[in-house]
Amino acid sequence: MPLAEIKKDLNKEESISGLRATLFVILITILTSIALMQNIKSNSKQRFEDFSEIAKALEQYKKDRKEYPKAESGVWFTGGRRTKINSNWIPGLSPEYLSKLPIDPYRSKLPNHQYIYFSNGVDFKLIAHGTEDATAIIKGYPEMKDPTRPTYAYGIWTTGGEKW
Repeated sequence: MPLAEIKKDLNKEESISGLRATLFVILITILTSIALMQNIKSNSKQRFEDFSEIAKALEQYKKDRKEYPKAESGVWFTGGRRTKINSNWIPGLSPEYLSKLPIDPYRSKLPNHQYIYFSNGVDFKLIAHGTEDATAIIKGYPEMKDPTRPTYAYGIWTTGGEKW
């Protein structure tokens, strides 16, 4: 076989190998994106379930004690005042009203990626702050858009807690 034909065959093989590598990278990217979207959907569902559970417990607490659980300085984070994850981040709610307080499914220790609870006893606000699903949830459920943090937080609140 002449040298020119051998070089052509090698170039074809290199092109095919390059194409295979590119297709492999594209496939891995697609599969990673699908897995990420599944995780985001799962986290969103869990947050809705958590908010429903917490809202019921807050209303029962208020019915029994004539006020919502007060937060120190008005604010409690699931991260325990910006340090470590705090399993009792709404004081007095667990274990009497909830066996265990849920923590944002993302499980971040960052203060800007977690549940945040505000309360003065008369009103409350509970938000999912800085979550990966905030844009989609706000678009799909505009009534949950936090008016104070309109692009990166959503949640539930009483009328008096809306603007916190």
